[in-house]
Amino acid sequence: MPNLTNPFTPMPLKYRFNELEPYLNEQVVFTHYEKHYKSYIDKLNNALSTYPQFHRWTLYDLLLNIYQLPWEIQNQVWVSAGGVYNHELYFATMTPNYRPIKDELFQKAVNTYFGSLQGFEELFKRLTSEFVGSGYVSLVANPFGELRLMTTFNQNTSLPYRLFPLLTIDLWEHSYYLQYQNNRKDYVNAWFNLIDWEEVSKRYRQPFFR
Repeated sequence: MPNLTNPFTPMPLKYRFNELEPYLNEQVVFTHYEKHYKSYIDKLNNALSTYPQFHRWTLYDLLLNIYQLPWEIQNQVWVSAGGVYNHELYFATMTPNYRPIKDELFQKAVNTYFGSLQGFEELFKRLTSEFVGSGYVSLVANPFGELRLMTTFNQNTSLPYRLFPLLTIDLWEHSYYLQYQNNRKDYVNAWFNLIDWEEVSKRYRQPFFR
């Protein structure tokens, strides 16, 4: 049951701040989680503070029904809820112990839509290299289980397009600048060593939008 004063609380990480090294160092993960991610939690709770009728809504409820909220908080909730959702997906699909794809259904989907895992990686990296600005590149699934890659700017998500995100990389500079400076390519290459394909496969089997 949500706390009716602060309905959203930070998602605990499944690893310590230093356990993603050498790919993401402790300072990067700590700052990203404690300063940036948690700031979106605070902003979302603040936006909803005087609207208790929405305190039981989930992130999905807020992002899929944004126009049911009072107009004066729609933008703040949209940005903040998107920031919380995107960061939680980003953190949840990383692991200090790389986990390969073992799920046959998900592996088949990857092969069908990208040719192979290598084909997926090549296309994904190309999109990150072409991306200008702040946002995310995500692996998403439509209601039929078909896979796609999608870019979103700022804190937008794929949910309003009925595309369920399975995996995402944060391309805001705060996610890598303290370690990689402006070398986004090295950050993306490092991040591929942290993907938790077991978690991604579980998300693929969820009945969301199906």
